[in-house]
Amino acid sequence: MFTFLTDILGPFGIIVGISLVLLIIKMSFGLLFYIADSILFGKTATGNRFEEKIATRLKRKAKGKLYRNVLFNKVDPKEFYNANDYEKLALAQTETEADMILVNRKGIFCFECKHRNGDLKGTSSSPNWTVHGVNGKELMQNPFRQNFKHVQAIRELGYEDVYNVVCTNADFTYTYCGVDKTSKESPYFSFLTNREGSALIKEDGLKSGIRKFAKDIETMPDVYNDREVEKICNELKKHEATKKERKMHAKYMKYRQKYAA
Repeated sequence: MFTFLTDILGPFGIIVGISLVLLIIKMSFGLLFYIADSILFGKTATGNRFEEKIATRLKRKAKGKLYRNVLFNKVDPKEFYNANDYEKLALAQTETEADMILVNRKGIFCFECKHRNGDLKGTSSSPNWTVHGVNGKELMQNPFRQNFKHVQAIRELGYEDVYNVVCTNADFTYTYCGVDKTSKESPYFSFLTNREGSALIKEDGLKSGIRKFAKDIETMPDVYNDREVEKICNELKKHEATKKERKMHAKYMKYRQKYAA
């Protein structure tokens, strides 16, 4: 390959060839990382890439500190393995993981990220949403309800200004207070000023819901000063999951899926 490039590009051919080899190695390691993440932590490679994209755009567009894979009500593995079947299920259902949490002077924004192949349809109150894909319809848990567990866990730490934010790659029809709102109208719908305190974002790279979300929260009044933000950040750092904890959480999730029904 180097000889071919040298013949065409001259002395710069070797440099180009080496750069290509390094790029291929980097991409291979990236692929292995996502495969390993899927096996160890129970997330798909596409789901991981989507979360990475959301995290990157939040860091660029929104002010504040971003935390990922935040575990609440952590379960001791020894306690889990020594428990009987009923206790194991109860323990597995206790621990909960937030995909990412943004903290700034405007509040605490808890994100649930959903990558789906198909269109989503649901309401604010329904227990499940419908995914309309190429293989027909399937149900998924209402992501706002799922994320509410994380919101409540943060509130139990003593912080009230916590917002429930769902981010998806899919087109959606979302019914809020009897009114249908669709991603074709806008990639971002804010209910942050309402009692529910939530936002729904579509982020596919073409229409940036994250950008609109960042601008929206900038208009909100400050509820925390810098010292309080630092205190919240120090608290959340204690809950960031290690690789070992994430691996155990994936096992708890599989246990729940297997025996909760």
